[in-house]
Amino acid sequence: MKKPEEYQVLFDSLKQYSNEKDYLDHLTLFIKDAMYERTVFVPNSDNDSIRDDFYKKLRDKLESIYHTYKSDKSIEEDIQFAGCGHTSLAFRMGDVVFKIGKKSSSLSPKKNDFSCLIPVFYQSITPVGEKEFYEVQVTPYVNTYDISEEDVYSAYKSLRKCGYIWNDPTFDNTGRIEKDFSFEGREYHAGDLVIIDLEDLAYVGEETSDEILEEISMMSYNRKTYQFEMRYIEEKSQKMK
Repeated sequence: MKKPEEYQVLFDSLKQYSNEKDYLDHLTLFIKDAMYERTVFVPNSDNDSIRDDFYKKLRDKLESIYHTYKSDKSIEEDIQFAGCGHTSLAFRMGDVVFKIGKKSSSLSPKKNDFSCLIPVFYQSITPVGEKEFYEVQVTPYVNTYDISEEDVYSAYKSLRKCGYIWNDPTFDNTGRIEKDFSFEGREYHAGDLVIIDLEDLAYVGEETSDEILEEISMMSYNRKTYQFEMRYIEEKSQKMK
């Protein structure tokens, strides 16, 4: 599997296509190759018609997103490669980031209800076969620089107070809002700390015993989850004394 810097080199080669149609056509091919490498598109299947149908819909969606959020820059200057996750690719365009990847398996049905989670402006879910889903998300750009471990724990604790365990608390998945904006009745302000990874949230509630919470956090692939959960349990027990 390629490293992020290798994808960056491949993405930079798209700058040769200044025509909008050519650029979006080749951006779609870039995404197709990367996603095929990073994910299993359809389990135990090489169904070309399903795959081609998805990428045709994705090509149309990219054009729609571009025309909604483009600036006065040329298309090859306007769209930037922002990075990749285990099963997704992210691109920045002006004040927003659009992400293409596997549908979140999170058990949280109310992502936009929590101020500690980055709001999703737009979400398009395309069915693939009967079980697999991929999605396109557009979220505001946030600053992920100068994030401390205390910042990450603060974000973790905010989500825990809502009854959720965050299974991938990292510096890269935490950021600060850059500009004030409002969305669906909620106000966001520059400097607000938000979680930008919406894929690894598990609902546990507030009535679950500490023993079970410890066991759940130990199962996380990120050891920080266990460390933060033990700290959260300790802080909670101290307040009860």
